[in-house]
Amino acid sequence: MRAVTKSLNIVSLFILINFLALSTPAQANQNLERILLQLSSPERTALTNDQVSLTGEEGKYQGRFLVKASVSQAWDVLTDYSNFPEYLPNVVSVEVLETNDNQTIFEQIQSTKVLFFNQETRLRISATQTEFSKINFNLIEGGLKSLEGSWEIVPVTVGDEANPSYVLITHTVTVEPDTDVPVNLFYSIYRDSLKQSLEATKAEIEKRSSLVSYRFAVTN
Repeated sequence: MRAVTKSLNIVSLFILINFLALSTPAQANQNLERILLQLSSPERTALTNDQVSLTGEEGKYQGRFLVKASVSQAWDVLTDYSNFPEYLPNVVSVEVLETNDNQTIFEQIQSTKVLFFNQETRLRISATQTEFSKINFNLIEGGLKSLEGSWEIVPVTVGDEANPSYVLITHTVTVEPDTDVPVNLFYSIYRDSLKQSLEATKAEIEKRSSLVSYRFAVTN
């Protein structure tokens, strides 16, 4: 009886995998070795050591990280706006105000330590999603002069793999302050906060991916 149940579980999983393959837009896989050749030495070092890479200064930044997960798992984390406060270190609350086709508008309150004080910033953000591949976002209103950027998800193969086992997440952002805090101090604090947020996002994707793997192992 257990053998029959296990066989049914395997068949069900096979059907689910094929359904997801049909319902998820096809994307061009990229090979890790080719990706690394296009990056600077510090970026290559960070990625090959399973760390977050962050480059840029004075309000223009680009972060990257590799994570062992599927495209859909990474997508679910990046678009799970309401749960940002659960894992992003400086986000206090998020309220989704509007969802219309591929656009989501949400209001986010974040708390940042500036010298000896915590400063709260309210941001209303518009996010436009290209399903399973890219999210463009921009500031509608809030405590910054401007904020815009994107998240990109690319499936990655390693070595001679036929199917991708990793995804490369690239985050690009441009920000301008609207505050009494000195500009150089603002950018220093923002960069540190961004690094922490990227590390937290990476950890959350890994956590959800491992939970899916664990549940599959238990059911079989």
